[in-house]
Amino acid sequence: MSCLPRRLPTFCFPVLLLSLVLPGFTPAADADDERAADPKPRVVVLTDITNEPDDAMSLVRFLCYADLFDIEGLIATTSCWKRDRPSLGAVLELLDAYQAVYPNLRLHSPDYPSAEALRAVALAGVEGYGMEPAGDQLDNAAVDLIISILEKDDPRPVWFSVWGGGNTLGAAVMKLQRERPDDAARLVAKIRGYEIALQDDAFAFIARHFPETKLISAQNLWRGISRTTPEFNRWPESWGGDDSLFDAAWIVEHVQRGHGALGAAYPSADYLWEGDTPAFLNLIPNGLHFPEQVHFGGWGGRFDPVRKKNVRSGTGNDTVDGLLDQHRDYALFSDAADRWEWQGKQYENVYATVFRWRQDFQHDFAARIDRCVRPFAEVNHAPRAVVGGDASLGLIRIDAKPGGEITLDAAGSSDPDGDRLSYRWFHYPEPGSYRGKLSIEAADREGCIVRIPLDAGGKDLHLILRASDSGEPSLCGYRRVIVAVQSP
Repeated sequence: MSCLPRRLPTFCFPVLLLSLVLPGFTPAADADDERAADPKPRVVVLTDITNEPDDAMSLVRFLCYADLFDIEGLIATTSCWKRDRPSLGAVLELLDAYQAVYPNLRLHSPDYPSAEALRAVALAGVEGYGMEPAGDQLDNAAVDLIISILEKDDPRPVWFSVWGGGNTLGAAVMKLQRERPDDAARLVAKIRGYEIALQDDAFAFIARHFPETKLISAQNLWRGISRTTPEFNRWPESWGGDDSLFDAAWIVEHVQRGHGALGAAYPSADYLWEGDTPAFLNLIPNGLHFPEQVHFGGWGGRFDPVRKKNVRSGTGNDTVDGLLDQHRDYALFSDAADRWEWQGKQYENVYATVFRWRQDFQHDFAARIDRCVRPFAEVNHAPRAVVGGDASLGLIRIDAKPGGEITLDAAGSSDPDGDRLSYRWFHYPEPGSYRGKLSIEAADREGCIVRIPLDAGGKDLHLILRASDSGEPSLCGYRRVIVAVQSP
């Protein structure tokens, strides 16, 4: 990564086209799952930090993106790997490191919250493993914090990013169920959960009693975030793409060395780098992610749109499975598979839903942690992709006819540093209902022509614009366009 000063930023404001490029082009309605006016998500992190290094790694990355989230809770928890003594002190130590670089972060965005504000919502969750001890600790301060968060007069859902066990969230649901049964369903409906590897029975408990709650369990796909260390040579099936972007040498150069207190606080891996990070990558508002639509896919992976029962049943993980016998019918959203090709190698598995984006999210992290020590002019910032004059981050929907063609135009896309932009338009078949081949003319130009196959009638296609800049490291912004093809 170059340390040479970058030129002062030339702000290129998006050009709003007065006439859209095609008659069927409309920005999506302002629905809960396609929010464009206010994309900043409400987030609560639950972490079994000190169980292993990856929670601290993930929290360092999370804090580098703190300006993009409304962070309403940082809760230390237990898990199947850490069955007691939630480590709030480790969270507070990282907030001390964040405080040291906070003045520099503010040079890049005024939305970074203060360390004081984050400390005010940092609490220890319930003691003990799973829902059984949680039921005796309903007066826990973190449980009450979660309930107060759900009670806020705010229409946005609350995303619980669960890196360890979720029993503190489960205890909040239990307390509402016991003490406020008339309010429970309304408040629980605000919960959105993404857990890594189902590390206790809390999501099973919630799904059993409130089956419509949107809960994601990343059973295996989180292993695609990075390659395991040579000393822990497991899960080779999860390796793919450019692994050099997430190994020890890359971390030393781009994160740990020369990035102030926060970079210095990033530990080295025991066996996997940042296994918990996918649980919040899907919330980063970059034009690709629409978290309510779990099957759309993005940096945090992709999930089947139909809930699956007994996600962890039969895995042989007796640290968790034994707790789930009373919840055999629970159902959660869980891993889906992508097919992806890189340098002539074809992948088709659940891990590809994460590692196919590794270059983009690793470059983005490298630029984000640069903010800890460098001024605005020396750090690259992500471009804003525009399609058809729509400069929002919202979903774009287009109607088309079988056998017809549509023109898409990225005119008005801009880069806050004045960098030159390059473009790539591509079909992402798995989220849509059309899985066949798609012809895109001039797919590497600002404008492209998409030819709609004759056999696509009655189906939809997901098209992605990736606009990348010429900065160092190269960063990108996205837009997602869904083409609804009329029935023949």
